[in-house]
Amino acid sequence: MKPTLPPDPFNTKVTLLELERFAEIQARKEILNEIDIASEIFIARNCCSVYYADLMDFVPPGTASKSMLLSWLNDSKRKHNLIRPGVVTLYRYDRPDHFPGGIWSANRLCQYVEYLAKKLTDKGFVRTNKRACLFRDSLCNTNWFFKAVAVCGLKLLEDCYRQGALKSDVAQGYLSITFKERDRMEDTARVIGRCTKNHEVPVDLRRELREIAEESIKHALRTHLAISADHEEQKIFEKWEPSIRAALSSASENVAMALVLPHAENNAMEQQELGFGIGII
Repeated sequence: MKPTLPPDPFNTKVTLLELERFAEIQARKEILNEIDIASEIFIARNCCSVYYADLMDFVPPGTASKSMLLSWLNDSKRKHNLIRPGVVTLYRYDRPDHFPGGIWSANRLCQYVEYLAKKLTDKGFVRTNKRACLFRDSLCNTNWFFKAVAVCGLKLLEDCYRQGALKSDVAQGYLSITFKERDRMEDTARVIGRCTKNHEVPVDLRRELREIAEESIKHALRTHLAISADHEEQKIFEKWEPSIRAALSSASENVAMALVLPHAENNAMEQQELGFGIGII
């Protein structure tokens, strides 16, 4: 059964006859809208990349790979039939209040991250305890955590972009550049494929093409950044960026604490059952 959206707290018919309540509601709406815009720009500026691998170019030893993370973020399909919904799809389904009117409230970024952590460490979802433990250890690694946030944030923002559901014009500009560069690289790859048919493409050529693509998108993004510097949204972003970074840092700590504590308690219980715990005589 399709979930129903909860009532919108801003739809209450409060008029100027209730001045203080009216002002409170309007101020709250304005603040949340600003944080939505700032969060979209934050993700776009820090995470836009032609290749997801560039966001997780190196992962600490003993942590999940970029491919493994993406495999659980994405829907699993076979011949266009959905086999298993990915975490991004499940997030939309399980948190409809985060998508009022079908548009993601980007001020929920930290809640989105916490939802991802919960799903990725759920052995019922990732199917094996080994995978759940690997994701748990990965999420507790600060380096991996922020790389994963970049990938997860970009995945959701791209999904919103495809549906025309972004609030920020600046963020939309970043995503537009990213998609155009991807299309251009795919076209280039097809041309090279036809030209080198039945011939192995040298490693140096592949590396050179990748470097050209990276420099091209960096140049395009720098240009967009310069153009958008005077955009009114830029001031909104600068106003809220420190708070967004602080919130993500707190989210990292909260996720690690939520994952480590139950694990430690389970280990303690197992030791007690074996006769190694405190209180065993």
